[in-house]
Amino acid sequence: TSYGAFVDIGGVDGMVHVSELSWRRIKNPSEVVKVGDEIEVYVISFDPEKRKISLGYKELQPKPWVTADQRYPVGSIVEGKVVRIVPFGAFVALEPTIDGLIHISQLGVKRVANVEDELHVGDVVRCKVLDVNTEAKRISLSRREALIEENPEIAEEIAKEKAERERVAAERAQQRAQQDAQRQTPATSEADFADALGQTRRMPAVKPAPKPPEAAGGHRRRRQAGFTVIIDDSTKQVQ
Repeated sequence: TSYGAFVDIGGVDGMVHVSELSWRRIKNPSEVVKVGDEIEVYVISFDPEKRKISLGYKELQPKPWVTADQRYPVGSIVEGKVVRIVPFGAFVALEPTIDGLIHISQLGVKRVANVEDELHVGDVVRCKVLDVNTEAKRISLSRREALIEENPEIAEEIAKEKAERERVAAERAQQRAQQDAQRQTPATSEADFADALGQTRRMPAVKPAPKPPEAAGGHRRRRQAGFTVIIDDSTKQVQ
């Protein structure tokens, strides 16, 4: 029926409600089981008065996130439908109960400012699995990596652009180093000049030669040609 599946459990029929057939939301039991299938179930409840037995099925099946890393291994290319757009990326449904996130930085091969410039709800996209965290129920996807991997010409173009950026960066670094060296050279010369100037200022002053001693009575003695001449300063006469 549309609301569940009846199961013969040994002469007695029990019913597995549609909500107990799968971890994902389904509209009809035929999406999971069909008439003639043998399945393992367990008894949820038993009402003898109403002669009703409720059975469970999904609890015996692994929860989707428990084995997500096995179905979506890191590095694999997967396909899904965009179900939600947010400012930081787009959520992609990989299956009814599992969504993966394409971060805005992984949307395209070029920088993307607005998610809706690249994707819209309902778009089917191919992505590369970057990380799977089953405990946090989180899968990280990259549309950029899938595009590069599946389109060699895009990968080659990106490699050329990267090489050009590295070349420009290296040239700029060399120019900055040269400018720094030029700025440091005058500074050193000025420092040397200032040091030299300081040393000049610290040189001891030259003392004048001492005057010849005066003789008593205002006379000066001058030694000349082997004899002494005495000059009287008051009369300017030679004695």
